[in-house]
Amino acid sequence: MERKIEGSLEMNKNIDIFYCADDKFVPYLATSIASILKNSNEDENISIYVLNNDIKEENKNLLYTLSNIREFKLEFLQVDGSIFEKYEKPDYIHSSAFLYRYLIPQIKPNIQKALYFDCDTIVKQSLWNLFNTNIDDYYIGGVEDYHWMMSFKRLKLNSSIVEPYLNSGVLLINCQKWREEDLYHKLIAETNNLNPKVLEQLDQDAINIVCTGQKLLLPPKYNLLSCWSENNMFTSYKYKDLQEAILSPVVIHYSGPIKPWMEESFPVDEFAYEFHRYVQLTPFYDKNFRKRVSRRCKELVRLENEIRENLIVKIFIDLKKLPIQINNLIKIHSEYKTRKRIFLEKTSL
Repeated sequence: MERKIEGSLEMNKNIDIFYCADDKFVPYLATSIASILKNSNEDENISIYVLNNDIKEENKNLLYTLSNIREFKLEFLQVDGSIFEKYEKPDYIHSSAFLYRYLIPQIKPNIQKALYFDCDTIVKQSLWNLFNTNIDDYYIGGVEDYHWMMSFKRLKLNSSIVEPYLNSGVLLINCQKWREEDLYHKLIAETNNLNPKVLEQLDQDAINIVCTGQKLLLPPKYNLLSCWSENNMFTSYKYKDLQEAILSPVVIHYSGPIKPWMEESFPVDEFAYEFHRYVQLTPFYDKNFRKRVSRRCKELVRLENEIRENLIVKIFIDLKKLPIQINNLIKIHSEYKTRKRIFLEKTSL
C-alpha cells in the first residue's frame, strides 16, 4: 500500500495534480513539486499523484520528505509499462512514461478534474485560479505551443489552421468527460496511427487530434515555455499576454532540448535560474548541482588534463604550448568563478 502525506489542517480548496515519471527524472519531479508546495496558499489542499513504473523505494522516500515544505498528499500509482512499450516513441524520448498521462482519468475514477504537469516545470504562483477554470464543455485546457514549426504541424495534423495547437506539458483535464467519451482508447488508436519520425511529439500530436474542437485556450502565463525568450515565436496570443507571461509566469516549462540541470546549460536567463532556486529545497540538491554553473566546465577540465599531461610527458617537447595553455586555464577559471558567483547570488532563496 502506498504511503500518503495527509495534512491535518482543514482545507477547502482541493487541487489534484498528476505527473508521469521514471526513476531517472525523480530529481526534476521533486523540484517541480517543491515549487508547487512553496508557492501554494495555506487554504489549498494539494494532492499529487505520480504515475510510474520503476521509481525506487529509496527515491519515493526522498520525495515524501518534501512535506518539510508544507503538508500535502503524495501517492504513487503503479502503471504496467508493457501496455505502452509496443508504441513507437520519438528518438529523443528514452521511456514510454510520457504516454502514461492517457491513463489519468481511468486510474483515479473519482476525480472529476485534474492538472497534469511534465517534470521539467517550475510553479511560481498558486495554482488555484488555473485549476478552478471552468472546462465543463471541453476535454482539455492548455497553452498554445507557439514555435514556428507548429504551423507545419497544424497542416500535417489536418487540423484547422485557426484552432490552437496546445502544448501537452501543462494540461487541465476534464476527467469526467474523458471517461464518458472513452478518450483513452481514442488516444491509443491515434498514437498507434501516427508516425513518430514525421510528428516527433507523439503524445502531444495525438492529444491535439483527438481533442479537436474541444480544447480551451488558456493564457500563456500558465505554461511559459522557456524558449519564449527567443525570437522564433509563432503564436496567436496578443503581445500584452506574452509580456504578462514573461514578467509574471504561473508555470515555467523547460520544453526545449536544453534543460537547466544539464552541465552544458549554464543558466543564462531568469527562467533557468528559477530551477536552481527550487532544487535547493529538495533532498537531491548536492555539490553536483552546484558544479553545473558554467558552460566552460568541460573545457576547464579538458585544459587541466591537457596541462597535466604536458607537465609529465611533453614538457620537454612542447614548451611553447604550455604557457598558452596555462594562460587559457587562468582566463577560463576566472570566468568560471565569476559565473559561479552570479549563479549563487541569483539562486539564493
